[in-house]
Amino acid sequence: MTNTAPCPTTTKLLSELTEKLGLPLPEMVGRGLIPAKVAAQMEQNCSACPNPAKCQSYLAAQSGKLDAPPHFCVNTRLLTFLSKTLPKAP
Repeated sequence: MTNTAPCPTTTKLLSELTEKLGLPLPEMVGRGLIPAKVAAQMEQNCSACPNPAKCQSYLAAQSGKLDAPPHFCVNTRLLTFLSKTLPKAP
């Protein structure tokens, strides 16, 4: 059986990434812009990532906001869609 519980480390990375993209996940869910089920799936995707260290290094090297998620991110397609369709947080 596969563990589907979100990993605290990858949940933190996802939170940092979405913040840098101007799409802070908890805020977007709270405002009803992203369904909680979608956010939970993104966390599960992130928890299953084969290389969270790459994400951690990438985020550490980035200062300020990002225009797009990294190409290697397991949530790239969804984050790209969301960044093109949702209003950005200030």
